[in-house]
Amino acid sequence: MKKKLKSILMLLLLIGLSVGGYYFMTSQDNPSGSQQASATYVCPMHPHIIKDHEGTCPICGMDLVKKEQKQTATTHDNHKHAAPTYVCPMHPHIVKNHEGTCPICGMDLVKKEPKQTSTKQGTKQRTKQNGEKKLLYWVAPMDANYRRDKPGKSPMGMDLVPVYDEGNSTDDNEEGLPVISIKANTAQNMGIRTAIVKQHAFNRTIRTVGSVVYNEDSLLHIHPRANGWVEKAYVKAIGDHVKKGDVLLDLYSPDIVAAQKDLIVAKKSGKLLAQNGAGSLVAAAKQRLRLLDVPNTVIEQIQRQGKAKNHVPILTSQEGVVVSMAIREGMYVTPSTEMYVVADLSTVWVLVDVFEHQYDWFNIGNKAEITVSGIPGKTWKGVVDYIYPELNKKTRTLKVRLKFTNSKQRLKPNMFADVILYSTPKTALTVPSEAIIYDETEPRIIKVTGEHRYQPIPIKIGIKSRGRVEIIQGLKVDDKVVVSGQFMLDSESNLQASFRRLSE
Repeated sequence: MKKKLKSILMLLLLIGLSVGGYYFMTSQDNPSGSQQASATYVCPMHPHIIKDHEGTCPICGMDLVKKEQKQTATTHDNHKHAAPTYVCPMHPHIVKNHEGTCPICGMDLVKKEPKQTSTKQGTKQRTKQNGEKKLLYWVAPMDANYRRDKPGKSPMGMDLVPVYDEGNSTDDNEEGLPVISIKANTAQNMGIRTAIVKQHAFNRTIRTVGSVVYNEDSLLHIHPRANGWVEKAYVKAIGDHVKKGDVLLDLYSPDIVAAQKDLIVAKKSGKLLAQNGAGSLVAAAKQRLRLLDVPNTVIEQIQRQGKAKNHVPILTSQEGVVVSMAIREGMYVTPSTEMYVVADLSTVWVLVDVFEHQYDWFNIGNKAEITVSGIPGKTWKGVVDYIYPELNKKTRTLKVRLKFTNSKQRLKPNMFADVILYSTPKTALTVPSEAIIYDETEPRIIKVTGEHRYQPIPIKIGIKSRGRVEIIQGLKVDDKVVVSGQFMLDSESNLQASFRRLSE
């Protein structure tokens, strides 16, 4: 009996040891249902490089990324509702538990949901966590052209990133450039400044160089009215100043002497034949002398004395300066001989050339200013007097004539003058000139479409003046545009547009 009892005890002891050993070994392999197996480290660029410790890839030198082993059901359930993480699309090893930017490239971190057992359940969970936003597609972080309709791995072994509908359909369309969304701190770091589009009254100025010339409307050309000889010249040099009524020369003309005698005969005949209209003969004789440019004082003197004068004075009818002289004493002259040219310098012209594209900026009557180097500090104000109808085919410029008052005659013909032409004042839609992005096809501007949202749009511009540019098409009053930092936004939008075209 004792032997049987001893055998039974030994058998129970062996069974207990076997069961205890089995549970001991099981607890060593998996100490806890909530714990996971040892982690491995893999290269993001070369997924076949796997190590069981931290290090760098022997091919590209990138830091190995920690990759957890498959978890048990208990572990998966514990992490199913874990908080999402944020990863950089360009640097996957940059992982944070909150929103932010990559410290290497500055790109916004992308929200990455924790792995789940079911694809459908995971998609629903992500949609719920993104405020019921519509899931568009899954994209590879390193290749924007690699897109799938479900989660998975990219050809480089990286997890695909979900892309949600951000509500850009109203601003971002196939015809325009994409809308750029940046955070407030990023905009501040980029130095982005904005300005309001508004109506602005301005005029454009054209700066050019002109030449002072005589006012041709005030030039007096003096010719004899009959053939004759210059008996005596009183004005003998170009540049002499003459006053209205001054005697220029004495002229002997047989035709004028004969006309004087006709007047004397008509006057004597009038005493005898007054009743037969002799008075009309006297009037006709006097009119003939006037047409021969005989002064009225000389005609009255002939009537009073009853004697003809051999030498008749030639007078000037305006004050001015002699600018041309073609006679000397004793010369024979005819009506075709230009004896003197007298110019009135109380007004002068200034001739300027403007470029073809500036023709539409001004009209006759617009204001103008000139200064000359010989009289510093003095400015003359005038007007546009005439716009010539023909362009110079060699210089492709248009001649414009300005008129200025020269009461003190300080402006001299052939002087060079610095000219400012003012265009017709107008009120137009304008923006600061630094806001314009000039392109080889058309200018663009960065428009603020919402809070921290920007979009490049094409515009048509007009004239420029004093730091502002006229907007003909593309904007309206009270629109907000970017005036600083716009080139970075434009580059980013063009880059996204290129990705969009490649994916089509």
